[in-house]
Amino acid sequence: MIKKDIGKVEYIILGLILISLALKATLVPFNEGLWWDEAVYMGLGRSITHGVYSLEPGTSIETFRPFLFPFIISPLSGHLFLARMFVVLISAVSAISVYLLAKKIFDRRTAIWSAFLLSTSYLFVFFSTKALTEPLFIAMLSFSILFFAKSTEDKKKRWLFLAGVFAGLTFLTRYLGVILIFSYLIYYIYQIIRAHGFENIKSPITILIGILITLSPWFLLNYIHYNDPIGGFTENFAVYAKSSTQTLGQGIYDIFSAWGVTTLLVIGLFFLYKKKKISRPVGLILILFVVTILAYLLLPHKEPRYILSFFPVYAILCGFGLNSIGDKFKTETLLKIIVIIISVLILSISLYKIWDDRFAANGLVQACIDLKGLTDPSERVMAISYPYIYYLSERNVAAFPDESDIIQTLDKRNIKYILVYRFEPENPEYINTFFDEDERFQKIKTYDQWGHSEITVIYRYSPS
Repeated sequence: MIKKDIGKVEYIILGLILISLALKATLVPFNEGLWWDEAVYMGLGRSITHGVYSLEPGTSIETFRPFLFPFIISPLSGHLFLARMFVVLISAVSAISVYLLAKKIFDRRTAIWSAFLLSTSYLFVFFSTKALTEPLFIAMLSFSILFFAKSTEDKKKRWLFLAGVFAGLTFLTRYLGVILIFSYLIYYIYQIIRAHGFENIKSPITILIGILITLSPWFLLNYIHYNDPIGGFTENFAVYAKSSTQTLGQGIYDIFSAWGVTTLLVIGLFFLYKKKKISRPVGLILILFVVTILAYLLLPHKEPRYILSFFPVYAILCGFGLNSIGDKFKTETLLKIIVIIISVLILSISLYKIWDDRFAANGLVQACIDLKGLTDPSERVMAISYPYIYYLSERNVAAFPDESDIIQTLDKRNIKYILVYRFEPENPEYINTFFDEDERFQKIKTYDQWGHSEITVIYRYSPS
């Protein structure tokens, strides 16, 4: 019976998980902005409904992105609000998947704590209100390990096959899924070395078959766009490697700031160290724990969202530690109450950040909507913020050339409108003054953002 497994503290935690979900859903309708990656995924989703996978048909613009998330939201690609609400729903599934995983490898109390730590973490709350991939990745990751854990009980190969399928789906959601696949590889190499032979070779082969079957459409898509079955993966890595600015120290800071109260996972690691024997699923969790940290520190491009993707690993270890304290110390209730209070404060901060971010790039959003009315469907707009133009304006885009070539490019491609978004870090320096100083360019509309005037400007070009 559940009543024998959990107490009043755990019931409070369950209530807070539901409150977190409800408050996220409540805030979504107020979001008038749009993030760059949201515009990309929504644009790719719409392209899928037209039978292609690119922001511009006949090109490979953003096709290096894994296609699972755009494919899932493609029926909602014309409705940003519905897509965001769908992601909130996926976030509920991801919390449930973490609960099921923790319950399978530990117990019900650990599962409740794990789901709670995920549901109240700052990054999870914030990013699960946007049309982004993190909640889906977390769900796929958790289900893969869950099926792997089930395979250690009844030894049926179908669970290993499903573990491979969901590992493949994890990869097709974000390429960070390669870390999960690599962790499976390390796990089985260790098992083979430990057994001094290949007696259990059928298990890794079964997982591999599940992965390869799942990735087969992706191999084909890459061959079409890049003439290389893994071209999207290598292109993705090359794109993000160019924007490497983070130091090792920044990476360490990112990890601990992303963990927050989950840093108490060290307690779980301590209790696992004290155990004489750990289960195979827990062994895989520990491998993932080490590999994810090393990978983040070594990656040329770092974002805290990468840590969020593997939050189930950290939350489960922390949940196990908090639950284990109850078996050793009489003051465990006090510690749990402190953790709950801190988590509620973090949840409150997260909700405030969601509210504060509701106008993100809303000037750019409105400019792109206006451009749709100013231009014909066959026209091309010159801009750097191309995902917004493709998705909101539904127009093709031309990038800014060198300053010496800009007039020639505009004339050759018959471009009449230019969009300048001054917060875009990739802007060439000349655009800050070039269009204001040349009489052939007329300032049509300006848009303010975060108290700054004329952050977004639409110019019309009239050849002399």
